[in-house]
Amino acid sequence: MPALRHLARRSARLRANTQEASSSQRQPESNRQDTIKFAIQWERDHALTTILINHLTTHPPDCRILFYSDGKKAMPNIDDAPSGKDKNEIHDVIAKLIFATHPKYKTAYHQDLKKFRVSVANRITALKNKYKKCKAKFSATGAGVVPLDATTLNNLLGESFILIS
Repeated sequence: MPALRHLARRSARLRANTQEASSSQRQPESNRQDTIKFAIQWERDHALTTILINHLTTHPPDCRILFYSDGKKAMPNIDDAPSGKDKNEIHDVIAKLIFATHPKYKTAYHQDLKKFRVSVANRITALKNKYKKCKAKFSATGAGVVPLDATTLNNLLGESFILIS
């Protein structure tokens, strides 16, 4: 029986030590109030997505790095350099472009750059997944969309617009 009592005392001592350690790792009240808790509203503010898409359409080298599928693709021109050497750097550049001067997000952007970089990466992934769904719908019609059949074309376009929005 003494062994059980020894384990119980040791267990209580360990619990006390872990409680002290966890309370010392918590942020003080003043620091907790400094961090702003909010979510970036990509769906409500379409201008954010518009800036993102405009950047991607005007910077093909960034798209080659962000969307490569079979290893790194060769860069065709020397003048055609990407905004960064990897995805994270490109996400940082895009986040700065979108949020550094945005009236609602600029103060939070300067406090937590990583949150905005991750948000840009998540938005790109979400748009890519929505694109794949739309592409699959258009490809699922068999021979494609016949331009003479206006109702099918309008229905598919309407559905794809709803998916992307």
